[in-house]
Amino acid sequence: MAKVLNVCHCETTPTHWCSVLRRGCLPHRLVGEAADGDAAERMLATRRPDLVLLDLASFGKGADELCRRLVAAEDAAGVSAPVIALAPRLDDDERAELLDAGASGYVLSTIDEESMSVALQAIADVADAGTKVNGGPPNDEAQRGFLATNL
Repeated sequence: MAKVLNVCHCETTPTHWCSVLRRGCLPHRLVGEAADGDAAERMLATRRPDLVLLDLASFGKGADELCRRLVAAEDAAGVSAPVIALAPRLDDDERAELLDAGASGYVLSTIDEESMSVALQAIADVADAGTKVNGGPPNDEAQRGFLATNL
């Protein structure tokens, strides 16, 4: 049985996934929401989530920098919560930039709720093991499924 994850969600405007988390449609708990970087940093220290879902559509080109800030804030607060990027699509360069900025992985926002739940758990489990998603092109079926979240 999968662990119930405490999720903090960072976005500037409500999205489908925010609504899904708020309604409890996933077997994970929404423990915090932040609309900007300062609020996200405070949320990490006070809510101590298991993972942070960073909505890239909300932050645009500033998402890489916000990801760096969140990873630094986690270190300062003694929190170990993987930052998971949420995007409708990512090209190879965007994926590499996010992983270089400290993201533990990404989830495509176009997937269904069951796949989202599995993807969040899988990325959290990999992060708990101290590894990161390979930023290069997927080279086998398992990695391709993980990166594209077609689980």
